Amino acid sequence: MCSDFQTFQLKLLLSLSPNAPLDENLRAVICPALSKIQDYCGAELAMHAFVNLEIGEIHALVIGSSPGNRELLLRELERRHAPEKDAGIADPVLPGYKRIVLPAEETGKTIGDSLAEMMSPSKEVRTEAISDDMLWIFRELRKLFPDEFAGHSISRDDTVLLIPLGMGAYQRLGCIVMWAPSKNLMKCLDDSKRYENLIAFRKGTEQLIVRIFRNFYHMEPHTYLPSYYRIGEKPVALLCPEIAEFDRISEILRVCRHLDDEAAAECLRKLVNRFSETVAQVVEQPHYRGRVDQILGNCVLVVFGEYLDTPDPNPKPVCARAVFAAAELEMKLRQVMQSWLDDDFDFDQFCKGNNEQITLAPAIGIDYGKVVFDYVGSHKKRVYMAVGERVSFVKNLASLAGRENHDAFVTDSPRMRFCPVMQYIPSGNQQSGRTAPILLSQSAYTWSKHVLKERPGDPAGTVHHSRTIRLPGRPTLYSVYELWPENVDHTAP
Repeated sequence: MCSDFQTFQLKLLLSLSPNAPLDENLRAVICPALSKIQDYCGAELAMHAFVNLEIGEIHALVIGSSPGNRELLLRELERRHAPEKDAGIADPVLPGYKRIVLPAEETGKTIGDSLAEMMSPSKEVRTEAISDDMLWIFRELRKLFPDEFAGHSISRDDTVLLIPLGMGAYQRLGCIVMWAPSKNLMKCLDDSKRYENLIAFRKGTEQLIVRIFRNFYHMEPHTYLPSYYRIGEKPVALLCPEIAEFDRISEILRVCRHLDDEAAAECLRKLVNRFSETVAQVVEQPHYRGRVDQILGNCVLVVFGEYLDTPDPNPKPVCARAVFAAAELEMKLRQVMQSWLDDDFDFDQFCKGNNEQITLAPAIGIDYGKVVFDYVGSHKKRVYMAVGERVSFVKNLASLAGRENHDAFVTDSPRMRFCPVMQYIPSGNQQSGRTAPILLSQSAYTWSKHVLKERPGDPAGTVHHSRTIRLPGRPTLYSVYELWPENVDHTAP
């Protein structure tokens, strides 16, 4: 079985795509794996389940007696190994995970604790008698997967074979549960050779899951997979840092005399790379738990609070992490930019032949609210990202933070010929010598004001005083709050 399973693993790994939704790849791994181990053990039903006690839920996928399952799995593996043969045929739909909500009363806590103990990755592969808690789970699963349970009657006289999954720091990979009538599964553990093969199967499955999701989706060890890369609307904090006045910097590099075209292009590339690398290094620290969602030229979009275990996360800690990360980013990005001016751009050499002054600074916008996440792109190349109005809003907010003067747009109406679009001049510009504060939307400020304080020497209430702005193409007036790293109270809870 070991060599057969290793071949199966390799073929399956080569058939998966990093551009597919995680749920699609997860099912593509688990469904054929369950089918193989089901055959090997002689089980009637095979289940893979995740338990999350924080929100009282179980996510489970069942492979059982459905007559079309075997053909469906073989067809799916065939399609993945030789996709050109099925070019004109719709993709078959593999069985999916279904959600079971644990009872709200005390019995729900008992069931959850019992299942969490049974599925603990510290436990060895073993058989156990079916408890009342497991019977309750099977009854709920029968409602969700009626075709798989057809003709089966599960009782306390039966046993289940438990194969908990968890490798190294990745301890939240769920548990495989096999069922057969009476004591039929006991022989799997009585035979030492079969037991060794089960252990090899367990390790191979763990390695396959971790390898795929760490390489494809950059999965963190604490990740709860059913909530990871889920399509839909999620309440998150968005942080968008950008290089202020990037277009002007690019134009200066294009015409500057002390760099030829190739050197100027390389110089600009280094600025963008160092900028994006610094953003990722800061926000992905364990205490911030941010995720770089998109890199668009001179700006980066970062998401906070997307993968919390609770479906309605408390916005306060999420927004606080975004603000703390922004404060650290502001200072580190200034250091990176100053280093670029001195070492790569050679600012002193530039000043010898030009009277123009260059100001290089990061500009940061932060927003909080419900954001749509989806896979966008072609069938061959799909990327998971945040989309919609809030994404463009926070990008505009960052652009606004980096502007010292307002822009104007021209329309056909004489009255509207010079209509101010970005009426904003940072109030901290004169005092600090900086050109770009961190701008918070009203919602981001509401949930993070508990970590904000006044800068020494500022009038009382300065950081808590909103300013009204107008953004391009939007008739609405928005309230924003500006702050500097000195306004962030890192001692606040």
